[in-house]
Amino acid sequence: MVEKQGRDRRGGIVIDVSLALLATALMMRQHFPAMLHQICGVLFGILIAIHICQHRAWIASLKQGKPEGKRLVGAFLMAAILACTFIMVASGLAMSTWASALGVPAGTGTARALHLPLSHLCYCLMGMHAGLHAKGVGKLPRPAVTVWSLLAAMGIWSFAALDFGSYIMGTVGFALIDHSKPALLDFAQYISVFALFMLVGAALQQIHLERGRNSSKH
Repeated sequence: MVEKQGRDRRGGIVIDVSLALLATALMMRQHFPAMLHQICGVLFGILIAIHICQHRAWIASLKQGKPEGKRLVGAFLMAAILACTFIMVASGLAMSTWASALGVPAGTGTARALHLPLSHLCYCLMGMHAGLHAKGVGKLPRPAVTVWSLLAAMGIWSFAALDFGSYIMGTVGFALIDHSKPALLDFAQYISVFALFMLVGAALQQIHLERGRNSSKH
């Protein structure tokens, strides 16, 4: 039983890390061929489905009583990520070369208007989701906390530099691509944004834990 739980935990970590890296690669669309971006988008949807299956017990527990605190925030984030993923994959397929081969006009306005804002919003929500459910955050060694904090601080600059706000608000009609930008810098910027929102999620987790400790004292 313990061995099975260990395998399930390791499998969960592999899926979680794969989702974070795949989501980052999808954000770095200018560095990859269109076909690879499309394949990765479909794979992202499949991994999200696997992630849901791995946590079906937690999802089923939401039916038991009214969700509060961390469970309520977690349920909201999960629902938002699922909705974003469904629409992103659908709109991405509508803009794909596969759709063009079937006679669907490439880059339809409605699909693009949905895909760009939701991809950026979902990336931020995924970071929060990861931080909210991260294990042992309060026990991290100080050097790790320092590195995470510095990366998150860079994430504030990256959020502005990558124009996340404009994309999320839907004020940017087309992806703004700088082909001279090194892939490594792009990766560092996106990962720092993920780390920033992961820190927000971890902070929410710690607030919930503190409230739990305080309520148990009374």
